[in-house]
Amino acid sequence: MSGCDAALFVVGDNSHNSPWINREVELAVSKGLALVATQLPHTSGGIPNKLKNNYANIANWSMEDLAYYLNRTHR
Repeated sequence: MSGCDAALFVVGDNSHNSPWINREVELAVSKGLALVATQLPHTSGGIPNKLKNNYANIANWSMEDLAYYLNRTHR
């Protein structure tokens, strides 16, 4: 994550159950990265609470929306 401005979290059916997601969010926050989350189409898993609680930007699964949120985090 060194040299990054943002961390992108792609959420599927079971991502919110992964024990790694919270650790990855904590690492991104500790590095001062902006958080962007998006959900894969046709999946039903929710955005993990750790992302919501750290004010992640929630982007739609589209190139335009992802580009908007990722580019606006550029410092």
